[in-house]
Amino acid sequence: MSVADKITRLTTARNNIRTAFNNKGISAGSHGFEDFSADVPLVYDKGKSDFISIIDNNGARDDFSHLFAKCTSLVTAPSIDTHSGLYFNYMFASCTSLTSLPTYNTSNGTQFEGMFQNCSSLVIIPQGTLDLSDANVVKKLFINCSSLTTILPTLYLNASDLSGVFIGCSSLQNVTFANNSIQGNLSFSASSGLTNASLISIANGLKSNVTGKTLTLHSTAKAKLSTITGTVTSGVFTADASGIVTLQNFILNTKGWSIA
Repeated sequence: MSVADKITRLTTARNNIRTAFNNKGISAGSHGFEDFSADVPLVYDKGKSDFISIIDNNGARDDFSHLFAKCTSLVTAPSIDTHSGLYFNYMFASCTSLTSLPTYNTSNGTQFEGMFQNCSSLVIIPQGTLDLSDANVVKKLFINCSSLTTILPTLYLNASDLSGVFIGCSSLQNVTFANNSIQGNLSFSASSGLTNASLISIANGLKSNVTGKTLTLHSTAKAKLSTITGTVTSGVFTADASGIVTLQNFILNTKGWSIA
């Protein structure tokens, strides 16, 4: 999509949103969409169906990028039809009050850069909300989600650039990855509370037979790697207290990754 096309789409979307505000008796000036943040819940509550039809173009919209970015008063995200969506870049970026998400169909999505960047109040990503199986852009996906504890959907990180995906996720405990699906350097440097199950899933998620890749962990989580033992079958680590392989050795020797 050209820059001109993007500008045209953004202008149309802004005008439609401004019209929705005016139709609900809420004054909307000529300012940018981010300045509507306090009014979004008001419009949504006053007329959910027609407001949503404008947002998702009755299910035909493919670009949801920046849709709610900087809506700092948005607490509960509206349920909209995203099944045609390809681009979700910065969709909820800097929605600092956001705590609740509905189920979103993102199975066709390819770009998710910064989708939840700076969502500092978000605690859980619910099951069925985030399908990254076809994603090729995911950097900064959860950057600075400082309250995020649990990501329920199984994640696929097939993109080569995973910079900043979990940076600043200081409360993260529970996360699950598809086996052998992480192919880029990945950092959990702020995530001291990762559970054993999460660490095992991360390790199994690392793509095998790659060179020069590094998994970065918080020192507390890193220290756990030498205490978790198990068995390895067909390249998959399974926890077993009587096992002789540590998770640390599995990452270093079986997966061939460095640990920092």
